[in-house]
Amino acid sequence: MPSKDPSTLTTLLDRYLERFPAQSELRKGMALHRLPEILGPGMAQACVAAKFEGNVLVIKVTDPGWRHEMHLMRYRIRQRLNDTVGSDLVSEVRVRG
Repeated sequence: MPSKDPSTLTTLLDRYLERFPAQSELRKGMALHRLPEILGPGMAQACVAAKFEGNVLVIKVTDPGWRHEMHLMRYRIRQRLNDTVGSDLVSEVRVRG
């Protein structure tokens, strides 16, 4: 009897997400959950709110210095979020005050 190698948790999760009816919404939730980790402690603390408008992530920041810093890093934030959730979910990051 041949033994089958066990699948990794990541592989199992990817298979599940492929068949999940609302996978886009689930991935958006995953991205929002991981956002503080991706931004780092200083930027995450400056965030007041974050939400999706379609595939655009909108981050609200009240501090002008952090808002400018996030605006400069918006392409890197988008790439890191997409890498984290394993898809091109985030098409753009907008930083608002």
